[in-house]
Amino acid sequence: MARIVYAEDDELIAEHVRETLSEAGYVVGIVNDGISALQAIKIKHPDLVILDAEMPGLPGPEVLRKMRTDPKLFDIPVLMLTARRSKGDEDLAKYAGANEYLRKPYDPDQLVAVVNSLVPDAPKRRAFG
Repeated sequence: MARIVYAEDDELIAEHVRETLSEAGYVVGIVNDGISALQAIKIKHPDLVILDAEMPGLPGPEVLRKMRTDPKLFDIPVLMLTARRSKGDEDLAKYAGANEYLRKPYDPDQLVAVVNSLVPDAPKRRAFG
């Protein structure tokens, strides 16, 4: 089962994302700030990281930059799931190393499709789930 670390400081959004992805066969751990996210990522080495841009401690783009410069974390796929809506914010996230960028509010089916595309074993997991 693919493991995801999701960093989100809004509890309602975090629970909705967890439920959506759990129904799709993923295990989602939630942390509510950037510092905790980086610690969890280092310890768990998940299959995917989902980051909100605006969080206490370290903002999502800074967590992403730290991941991309760490030899043990640089290759973990990252989805930025954020309320930041501008093309400039998306470009900055991609430049920092985000694999994908989704804006809130998000479509649950689109979220699952993007996560499936970022997690290498998604087709196998879906077949046996």
